[in-house]
Amino acid sequence: MEIIVYIFGYLFLIIISFFFLILLFEFLFIVSNFLLDKFIYKTVTRRDFLHENYHKYLNWIENVEAPMFNYIPIGIKYHNDKILKKFSKINSLGFRDEDFDKIDKKNMNIILFGSSAAWGFGASNENNVISKHLENQINKNIGLFSKKKKCKVWNFGQVDGRISQDLINILFFSKKIKPEIIIGFNGWNEIASSSIFKKMLLTKWGFFYLDELKDWENVNYSKKDTYYLIKDIIRWLTKRSRIMSYLKNYSEPAIKMEDRIEIGTQTFVDNVEMMKYLTKGYGSKYYQFLQPHIYRKKYLVKSEKLVQEMYDNYRPIEGGKKFSNFLKKNNMYDKFKKKISSKVEIEDLSDLFLHDKKHCFYSLVHCTDYGYKKVAQEIYSKIKSKIRK
Repeated sequence: MEIIVYIFGYLFLIIISFFFLILLFEFLFIVSNFLLDKFIYKTVTRRDFLHENYHKYLNWIENVEAPMFNYIPIGIKYHNDKILKKFSKINSLGFRDEDFDKIDKKNMNIILFGSSAAWGFGASNENNVISKHLENQINKNIGLFSKKKKCKVWNFGQVDGRISQDLINILFFSKKIKPEIIIGFNGWNEIASSSIFKKMLLTKWGFFYLDELKDWENVNYSKKDTYYLIKDIIRWLTKRSRIMSYLKNYSEPAIKMEDRIEIGTQTFVDNVEMMKYLTKGYGSKYYQFLQPHIYRKKYLVKSEKLVQEMYDNYRPIEGGKKFSNFLKKNNMYDKFKKKISSKVEIEDLSDLFLHDKKHCFYSLVHCTDYGYKKVAQEIYSKIKSKIRK
């Protein structure tokens, strides 16, 4: 009995010693970083590289006091309107538009789907998002599009969204809105940002799942309470540990762009073709636009050069210079365009800003007011040309 007590006592001392050793390392790490930042290094953040007009959006995504999204238990998420409405017009369902009780059936209704660029990340206000610019363009020439007197373009873009969530939203809202035209503005999150997904799961299910919920389990039907307790303790400590934050940023190398194309392309193709059939069932015309990005722009203004410098050298979360060089030399949508059915109306906007010398981008894909207006004008022109044929 004494031996057992001795062993447990010894183990307890080892655990306590290990715990205090970690605390000591954490303390030394914090102190050394403080001294380095104070006397040797200059602290650099995203705000030193990204345009000041973009900072209010950084304030939102960097705010950890409340979640960015509200989750519905059928696999979809909507913006947390309680947080976002502080600086943006958000309806009761989390979309950047009016509430759906204001739908006028006498209007020509159009829905714009997509991710943060479609949503208008970077726009100075709601009048400078793609949907509003497009709405204004169509209303100037409404007779070319419809016999109705007015057009309303509904903004269904979602930050960190993907086309699989757009498919679900069509099921829920198309019957109510009755859109004549449905527009998809996707591509970056489905391909360039596909590294967060497991190819095995994409192949198995055929849709872009909510990555933050992929390991969710119903704790009411599990005997792993101790496991969850330990996991939550580790998560709590990790969020507050400077060492763990440092290791997390450098533990996993970025997935090569070639592999991302391989991971996301087929699921993107399948979802776009699914969207074609679904929109046809609702009696809507469907146009899919592939979104542009900063790496396909030759003439960069100073602010855009800083964006690339940040992601190349100081925040290489996407893969640094290898990532940017690949996208400058290659069109990441080539494989998609070869695989997609010819029955789908596809327009590639990759090179929309290729020779533009104005300030078009605030980030890799988020545009300035001018950039979003140009996107809307191109969407308008392409749809107008299709209708007139």
